[in-house]
Amino acid sequence: MRYVKRFGVVILSGISFVLIYMLLKSLRFPLRFDLWRRKEYIISLFNHKVEIFTLIHFILGCIFFVDGGVRLTEISEQVQVVRDKETRKPTKLLKSGYFAVLRHPMYGTFMILQLGIWFSIKSLIGIFILIPIIILFYANGILEENKSLKVIFGDEYISYMKKVPHRYLTKLMMFYFAAAVFFAIAGVIYM
Repeated sequence: MRYVKRFGVVILSGISFVLIYMLLKSLRFPLRFDLWRRKEYIISLFNHKVEIFTLIHFILGCIFFVDGGVRLTEISEQVQVVRDKETRKPTKLLKSGYFAVLRHPMYGTFMILQLGIWFSIKSLIGIFILIPIIILFYANGILEENKSLKVIFGDEYISYMKKVPHRYLTKLMMFYFAAAVFFAIAGVIYM
């Protein structure tokens, strides 16, 4: 049953990604900041001509987004179990699953979802929009730790912070960002 649900999340995430991608690509920005404008490598895919870097950005963006959708679903299920129904505050400190590796896996997952969307449109505008979003998630996680979690759980949370040093991103998630940065820098060079 769990695999059926995960498969459904993958399908819904993929469909959501394509719809958001199509919406963003249909928007007409006043200035064109498309990456890779000087290097156009066209390939034939199912009798359609496709620019290779557009395809790479789309596929990587979709992978980031779908992975984020699956993670978000699993993290949400984990969080709902320990939340008080009325106050919405945690009643127990989560230390298993994603929380055994990251202190704020949901914020990291939101960053990955945003990375998938904004990277896929292959534009500097996406990068300019992504940077403040990541800063906001990062700042919110720090505030949540200092203003809420340390207050609610006290020494238990401080001990947890020492055991789980990573706040937002696993090594795989950091690889996603590294791949995106590599392609973005290369794309800027060939603008």
